[in-house]
Amino acid sequence: MSPKRKIKGSSHASPERRTKDLLESSRICFAKEGYAGATIEKIASRAGLSKGSIYRFFKSKDEILLALLDAHEAEFAARWEHLQPECTSIIDAIRSRVRLLLVMSIEQGNMERVWIEFLQQEASKEKFAEIIALSRKELVLLITKGIQAGELKNNAVDVLADFLLATLEGLIVLAQVDPEFDPLQRFDRIWPLLETTISPDRKLH
Repeated sequence: MSPKRKIKGSSHASPERRTKDLLESSRICFAKEGYAGATIEKIASRAGLSKGSIYRFFKSKDEILLALLDAHEAEFAARWEHLQPECTSIIDAIRSRVRLLLVMSIEQGNMERVWIEFLQQEASKEKFAEIIALSRKELVLLITKGIQAGELKNNAVDVLADFLLATLEGLIVLAQVDPEFDPLQRFDRIWPLLETTISPDRKLH
């Protein structure tokens, strides 16, 4: 039997703490059961709460997933803020940002399959579009700065941003269909080749 987090009874915890604990229990349940299999009843059971208690926090499992997406985006923003000062150049910042997206996708484990399932639901389409648009906007800004600084070739900015995102998504999909595929290792092998095509000073060795 799956262990329960037993957040019921933590009456002294703040609402933020209780919500965070509930989201973590929900994430574990979704990762195990998938989108279709993770019912409010199963989420409540894992959290050690009644079904009615869940509805005091969230109206549906789709609303829980939207909250999990918000939490994931907030964590990415925090980790990127910490990582960005370590970047040695704009092109290194582009690599580091895309790599961090990939690292956090790998850390999600089975949740990636849930996101693919959730993407088919009407409730999620606007949110996913918002997330992708923001990722694309940040890449476009970095690429533009790189061109202005002379670190990148003066290529089509939008095309390069789309290519980087498509590469990222492709590696994630390959990892889903092939358990032996290491997307992070492959990205580290791909990047030097990619860099030779976008940097005016780099040559393939």
